[in-house]
Amino acid sequence: TTDYYTFIADYLAEVLGNNRSIVYTNLVKDDAPLAIALKEKGINNSSYHGKNLSSHDKLKIIGNLCFDDSKIQASLMVCTSAL
Repeated sequence: TTDYYTFIADYLAEVLGNNRSIVYTNLVKDDAPLAIALKEKGINNSSYHGKNLSSHDKLKIIGNLCFDDSKIQASLMVCTSAL
């Protein structure tokens, strides 16, 4: 499975470059391993699934982490598609 995440990380590094993006995974369990593989490739990212947050809070966090220039924490957000 590590090879899978490394393959995806290589692909994302090539396709996204330094652009800010959100990458959705199908399962919560895929968020952290993919985020780790991305960090190993030098891509600053944050992993997020927010299982216990309201929809409003989830969108606010994602917006702050990825799009608010004054609060940039990561250039890439890895999260599940179940927001």
